[in-house]
Amino acid sequence: MTVTVQIALPDIDGNAEVGLAVGTDKGLPDNRKLHVLKTGDRKQKVMYAAASAELMSDKIHDDMMLAAAVAVEKFKLYRKEKNGEGPDCDVIIDEAENATIAAAANNVVLQARVSQILKDKKDVDALMQILACKVTYWQTNHHTGGGRLAHYAKKVFDLKWKGDVGGEQITSDRCTGDVHTVSHWASTCFLLKKLGFKKVRNPASYGEGANFTITDDVKLRTSVFPAGTAKYGACKEALKRLCRMALFAAFPNPQDIVGFLDSCDEIKNNEAEYHVGGEYLSESGVKKTMPNPTLCWRMSAFVRAFYPKTKLAEAAAFGTENQANYEDVFQTWENLCRQMASMALETEIDVSVFAGSAAMKSNGETIVAVMGRLNLNIPDEIKLASNAIAQSHGEAPHFDMRLN
Repeated sequence: MTVTVQIALPDIDGNAEVGLAVGTDKGLPDNRKLHVLKTGDRKQKVMYAAASAELMSDKIHDDMMLAAAVAVEKFKLYRKEKNGEGPDCDVIIDEAENATIAAAANNVVLQARVSQILKDKKDVDALMQILACKVTYWQTNHHTGGGRLAHYAKKVFDLKWKGDVGGEQITSDRCTGDVHTVSHWASTCFLLKKLGFKKVRNPASYGEGANFTITDDVKLRTSVFPAGTAKYGACKEALKRLCRMALFAAFPNPQDIVGFLDSCDEIKNNEAEYHVGGEYLSESGVKKTMPNPTLCWRMSAFVRAFYPKTKLAEAAAFGTENQANYEDVFQTWENLCRQMASMALETEIDVSVFAGSAAMKSNGETIVAVMGRLNLNIPDEIKLASNAIAQSHGEAPHFDMRLN
């Protein structure tokens, strides 16, 4: 039986723009893999993939899965494995038509649904969902965050797919399995490369699909550190917050920050190699590792004092169970963090807090270097605190506070 498309299917070719403004992740069982057709024209292939999704059982969000199947074939989201033998994602390429799938593809009701999906650009919404899952995978090594739908994958689902479908209230918790399924129909390497992550290999294609571009709101998500280096990401986020406070002037052994930022740059410049799946994902086929950041204990003390009930405090890097593994223990720093947090001295400063501790070191030059690396201006509060510490050691102030 040959797939015969009787209903117009719009916008299979052309361009699309994808964005919101416009544990180990296991593969799928065979009955959840998407069948795609090796031969045929573009419309036949789209309908064949759609029919394959339509025939799957145990679906919660049928509309999303159907739109995702259309997107996978329309944009050719499946690619070749490293050795060139078979696809690198959970699709099955049928050399000849499966009669059951072909019969379903010829159903004019299904063809009308696919036509409407294309008209409404729901295939682009499905592509956005798949991309969000790849970002989540990059960050957590799991397409849906592990367990219930989480992270960016959940945010996109709630924006694009949550709601009343066929009289039922569809939630992300109910649809985690469906989202996990469709995310596995697309090549991880191809989409991570498309997202702009560095040193990701570019897998060979099975043919040209419709083009799509990724908007800046999605690309902002690529600033996250790869799975396996989350402690670096957490410490850098904490550092950015610390650098806005006078407290930063009293950071012990601040030269460690320069080495930490060097390590961050090394990770970000070769990020696919530092992902836990680096051997598979990277151009080089090499997986690299980094030791714990040298700032973990100090940043933990800061976060626990100033941001105890935030997402940042929940980061594994700052969990109490990890503190014994860190070597950068400075009790005077922890005491100062607690003291300043209790005084709410985030924006205003009593310099006597700093001048009263002989254990603090004068860090003016390092402050300038670090703030330059972070492309940040030095707040007056930090300058005042640094000067107070310098004067307590009998040194000249590092910063000239006179008005220009």
